[in-house]
Amino acid sequence: MDGLLIGTPPSKIIAIIVSVTIINVKKNINLLLYFKNILNL
Repeated sequence: MDGLLIGTPPSKIIAIIVSVTIINVKKNINLLLYFKNILNL
């Protein structure tokens, strides 16, 4: 991983981190909605 980050612009690294974070947040929201539906049933 360190080898990939060498020579990569900081803005690109930030963009990757942000996109990964957004994907994880969306997954967590979907899981919460899924469990909420189960509890309502």
